[in-house]
Amino acid sequence: MSEPVRIGIIAPCPPPYGGIARVIENNVALWEDESVELHFLPMSAPVDAEPPVGAEFHRLSEHGNRSRSGVAAFIRALIKAPVTRPSAYRSFVNYNRALSHFVADRKLDALYAHEAWPAGASANLQSRIHDVASVVVAYGESYGTTPEHRRWTRSMRDIFKNADHVIAPSEHCLNGAVHLGANRSQSSVVYAGVDVGRFRPDLDGASWRETHDIAPDAFVVSVLGLVLQRKIEVFLDAISKTESDNLVFLIGGRGPDEAYVRNRLQGKNSDKVRLLGFVEEEELPEFYSASDVLVVSPNTQMECMGQSMKEAMACGTPVIGAEIGGVPEAIKDGIDGLMYDPNRPDELAEAIDRLSNDADLRRGIRSRSRDVAVERFDSRVSATMTLDAIKTAIERRRSGR
Repeated sequence: MSEPVRIGIIAPCPPPYGGIARVIENNVALWEDESVELHFLPMSAPVDAEPPVGAEFHRLSEHGNRSRSGVAAFIRALIKAPVTRPSAYRSFVNYNRALSHFVADRKLDALYAHEAWPAGASANLQSRIHDVASVVVAYGESYGTTPEHRRWTRSMRDIFKNADHVIAPSEHCLNGAVHLGANRSQSSVVYAGVDVGRFRPDLDGASWRETHDIAPDAFVVSVLGLVLQRKIEVFLDAISKTESDNLVFLIGGRGPDEAYVRNRLQGKNSDKVRLLGFVEEEELPEFYSASDVLVVSPNTQMECMGQSMKEAMACGTPVIGAEIGGVPEAIKDGIDGLMYDPNRPDELAEAIDRLSNDADLRRGIRSRSRDVAVERFDSRVSATMTLDAIKTAIERRRSGR
């Protein structure tokens, strides 16, 4: 029997759960066999860590072993690093000294890193020291739309340029990475998959509504994700412009702009809106099924293609998406969802009213959106494509190309 492929995964460790955590969980579950040896190596982990089942979990911050090799590579990484707090540099160095020892000791073949900095920088650093393949996932930070991301542009150019392979969850994000130096011939688009067996149309949303005291005949419009002003502003503006009766708006998630949202909701139509806070992982399928429509309302190019919209589609819940970032890659307007101009809350309101008043349109979108989710966003397909990309990067590294 041939030696297994040894892969180190650098990604956030839940709780809390998020889209990346669910992608990693799906991948690990589907990769678990004798041909792959998986190590989960988060840069930090909560005390009550819930790492993905199927990968060995390591708190490298607690490992006593620290490598002293690769001084020149460390210096290069720090020179290219973004402007940040001194404590972040110390954490980066300490983590990578422990990671360097681990890579050599366990003879890893590849590091699979989610986000450019600091995970991708760590994968590239180890590739210079130990000749291990580096695979970096490029998200919307490649567009540098916030002040923080603009400070990181130099670092991201170096990371994408020197990765053995770049994976992007949408064509939009891949274009951003290529613009910053990624080699398109050594890159691929892999839509972050969802578990279409867990997220499916035959779930009971009625019990979830009853638990949350929502009337059976209410038309429920939901939004889910980080509570950020740039993600939710247009949604809040659209609420007061809707004309349909019996609408209930649900906002699920936590984030730094919760106080702003609460302040906005003090005015007209605030009685229609509920802030749910963080929707627990185990509740998500029923949450989507309890919703008549899910709104995806970013107005920034940083939007790749969020997991919530694909999970909702898998449940047959119609999605109304902003025509920006990677969102249009998932939805054909009027066929398997509705689209609106991200700067036009009146268009979003019109789309909500249209769906609430047209049962035939809802039925057609439910059926077709489920088909799209199964055909394009099944986690089994994305897991296979990701593992193939990692193996290709390993072969390329071994051949010296």
